[in-house]
Amino acid sequence: MQPPEELSNYIEEILNNIEKYADFIEIDTNHSQKAEQIKIKIYAHQPPTFIVSSAGSAMPVARKVKTLLEGNLDGYAFEVYSNSRKYIYFIIRVNK
Repeated sequence: MQPPEELSNYIEEILNNIEKYADFIEIDTNHSQKAEQIKIKIYAHQPPTFIVSSAGSAMPVARKVKTLLEGNLDGYAFEVYSNSRKYIYFIIRVNK
């Protein structure tokens, strides 16, 4: 377990550099380009977890992005949270 100060610093790092740890899919997002952008971010910054979020009519686009990423990110696993209004997935670095 991390000491509170270390955890606080980690949370501050994430919030100050959110673009390294998360992305949002919109309805007009090009799924191929977005998948490549996310892949580049993940390999460049190697976050322990990267979050991709979408809502409403953008959910099918987010699913396409996930499908493209699943076979192209070595060392990462996917966890999905979904309901009728949101589609969010976590791309989690796994230890090799």
